[in-house]
Amino acid sequence: MTRDADNAVRVRISSDRLQAVVTVQPGTDASLVTEQMLLGVATGRGLRESPELAERVAALAAAYDPASAEPFESLLAEGTPALKGEPSRFELAEDLAEIKERAQRLEHKRFRDDERMPTEDSAGEDAPDEGIDHYFQSTLMIVKPGQRLGTLHPATKGVDGIDVCGLAIAAPDGSPCSVTLDDSTVRTDAEGGVYATTGGLVVFDDQHLHVTETLEVSGAVDFSTGHITFGGDIHVHKGVCDVFRVKAERSLTIDGTAEACFLNAGLDLTLNRGMAGREKAEARAGRDLHARYIDAATVTIGRDLIADREVTNTTVTIGRRADCPHATLIGGELTVAGAATFQQVGSPAASRTTVRLGRIPELEALLRESGEVLKTLDRERTLVEDKLQQLRQNSGKLSASLAEELTELEFQNGSIQSWKLRLEQAMHRGFSILEEYTEATLTVTGAVLPGARVEAGTRSANIDETLQGPLAIELDEHGNLTVRNLGTGQRRMLTESASMDIDPARSELVELRETLRAA
Repeated sequence: MTRDADNAVRVRISSDRLQAVVTVQPGTDASLVTEQMLLGVATGRGLRESPELAERVAALAAAYDPASAEPFESLLAEGTPALKGEPSRFELAEDLAEIKERAQRLEHKRFRDDERMPTEDSAGEDAPDEGIDHYFQSTLMIVKPGQRLGTLHPATKGVDGIDVCGLAIAAPDGSPCSVTLDDSTVRTDAEGGVYATTGGLVVFDDQHLHVTETLEVSGAVDFSTGHITFGGDIHVHKGVCDVFRVKAERSLTIDGTAEACFLNAGLDLTLNRGMAGREKAEARAGRDLHARYIDAATVTIGRDLIADREVTNTTVTIGRRADCPHATLIGGELTVAGAATFQQVGSPAASRTTVRLGRIPELEALLRESGEVLKTLDRERTLVEDKLQQLRQNSGKLSASLAEELTELEFQNGSIQSWKLRLEQAMHRGFSILEEYTEATLTVTGAVLPGARVEAGTRSANIDETLQGPLAIELDEHGNLTVRNLGTGQRRMLTESASMDIDPARSELVELRETLRAA
């Protein structure tokens, strides 16, 4: 049985025009499936004539079996597909990508913990890795100015394809990067490197990338954040757990409770709930510290302390003043350069509460050390001058070696005098700072209770009976501690309500100042 060639032999081109398939109906006469006939049908359908097409046509003609009861079908021609260009993309730097992955793992773990109850089978699957200090395993991408953030890979050009008819198939170029880079906080170099122009926290949500100079910690500082050191402001919306360290080059604000942790703010430290230090916490503020309460901690403040409720069992050193008119000071030691104001000092249980007024401990220690150095220089100068006197008395009989020794001693004596003069000048400046920037005044609006101790000038007073406020404890012109009733203005000696003693360290400092003035 024979068929018309148009119906018996057909060439079908795929919708993407990348394949042409020839189909020969069963029973078609072999005279209709020759190389010439197949090539004619193919070119009639628009296929490009080529050596490759001729080769395939010859192979198909040889393979056709007219006795077969099944349709004969075979690939006749193939095109070259178009290659779409790769899109531009941003790739995080390896160290930052590791931090981001760590944060995602932790978030996934938290989600699973919220969704399920712990079972015996899952009890140990999230245990911390052995040998890793998780206090340092931060999930915050904190960078310095100029630090590399990643690489911006450019989009690539598309490569056009060719269909079975020899026509070009246009290939689109890669699309632009879907990540928006903040030009105000990051820059890109000619090689695609992306760098921070400011220090801070990298915020990257796979769509936007920028660096913020304020670090917002939505939860607490714990194992989810690790220790934090940041070049700008930090705002912790919850608390800071035991042992963790938080350092802000600028200001640090903590809304929750700061526990037995270590806090350091270059400027202001604000504890909106307070600090429960359990005698292990440390806090430093380069400028002011404002706290609701502070309990059992060691605190150093560059300028002012503002406490709302109480400061208990805490060692506090303050560079300017304590402004706490509604707070109670109980236990511990408070050392302040300027004036201090509290609602109450001491407790009904007679807790030992020490207030040192008009003190700058570091400067005072430096002056004492300088005084010892001054004594050493005086001793050395005396020895040198005694040797000089002996040599000068025999100046007419000096050998060459003794003459050389005389010259060296004179040089040494001049050097000692020069060092001594510079040291004395520095000490004068130190004492001037003490006189200018210290004030020995304790103002109490409520009461000073027995057990309190007040130190100012060279005097120390152990309060033996309750002093009812409002009052001010201060030094008179003779260096004696007095109590002034702020309501009536009446002043009396503190010795009437306290046992007094002399502070030997302060007395030594006063003697040193007088010696220096007399020199």
